[in-house]
Amino acid sequence: MNRFALALAALLVVAGCSAPTTQGPTPNDRALETRTPTSGPNALPVNESRIFDRVTGLMETDAARPSLRTVPATEVGVDYVGQLDPSYRLLLGAEGSENRTPQAYYDREANRVTVVLHDGVPAGETTETGLAVVLAHEYGHAVQFSDPSLRESLTGPSDHSTDGRRTYRALVEGGAVFVADEYADRYRPSADATGEMAREYRNESATGRFVRGPYWFGGRYFDRRLDSPANLSRVYRTPPNTTEQVIHGYAPRAEPPARLRVSVEKSDDFGVGNEDTAGELFVRDLLGARLTESRAAAAAAGWGNDRLVTLWNYDANESGQRNFVWALRWDDERNATQFSRAFADYADARGERLGDRRWRMADEQFRLVRASDRSVVLVVGAPETVRKVRATADGGNVSVSVASE
Repeated sequence: MNRFALALAALLVVAGCSAPTTQGPTPNDRALETRTPTSGPNALPVNESRIFDRVTGLMETDAARPSLRTVPATEVGVDYVGQLDPSYRLLLGAEGSENRTPQAYYDREANRVTVVLHDGVPAGETTETGLAVVLAHEYGHAVQFSDPSLRESLTGPSDHSTDGRRTYRALVEGGAVFVADEYADRYRPSADATGEMAREYRNESATGRFVRGPYWFGGRYFDRRLDSPANLSRVYRTPPNTTEQVIHGYAPRAEPPARLRVSVEKSDDFGVGNEDTAGELFVRDLLGARLTESRAAAAAAGWGNDRLVTLWNYDANESGQRNFVWALRWDDERNATQFSRAFADYADARGERLGDRRWRMADEQFRLVRASDRSVVLVVGAPETVRKVRATADGGNVSVSVASE
């Protein structure tokens, strides 16, 4: 396989499954005939039954075909920026809202594929080839969640951190990307869009990269491990555990996360809130929005582990509290230095430098602290909080405190 996610655009969660999204079709010489359907799938200018039969042939399964319907774009739209945790919105620079419309999506509870129409035209697809590949992707999902050999391995993430959820997402979406790409290779060779998803990922905002990443890297992970969609269960039986493993194609036991524990000294003024792990893919998403992809990849590649910990400022009594520390432990001192320099250049490009390793971005302050040779801590929040936070590290133990004055 030499192409990934043909015809897929930005992605989000709809009706329990992820779907390609678009702002609407752009007509060209091969545009699909505009039509407003009155009887669901009969209005689509493709043979959906044949597409499903081809997908099940590639996957060597006798899974039942899902129902298929069409809906107008006015009935569908999701603000995926609004779904992000406030800390991640702040890190990614995602402010306000952004509604996107899916091209198609699969509802596992109803076992149904829905194709979304803009003025009677399949959203974002102006050719029959593009629509066929989108349907192959969604039919890949239908098989994933109806074939017992696959469904039993896709019950949900074992690790509910952000990194764990995105790893699971890479398994679900990457498998469907792999199926759709193999479909295109065999049945739609004219759809020559080599590296389209990689280029889209590289050119997106940090938020767009966050959404696209599991599809692109997930599809590539399956391509590295398998030679046929009939063997998806091999990956699902021995899945990756981190996005680091997904990105680099590591075996499930290779490169386990480094030991990391973050302890925050509590006081009358400050307490500890949620704790999370963002993962290597998040680091790459973030840096690549302002730096070259090669530099972002190199700066993220030495990731060992991380913890994002919310700090509650009781005196401020704020709603939507956004003070937090993000501790990152790297594989070695060189990797920690490489990340620190890359983040400084990222922050210079995105925000206003206020001093040595301190910036203002999105109306909040950011300060980078080198806690040890391998540990870096990013402090984010209100100016007084950022100024008062202290961080040190001893091996895999990072200690955080807030000065009393």
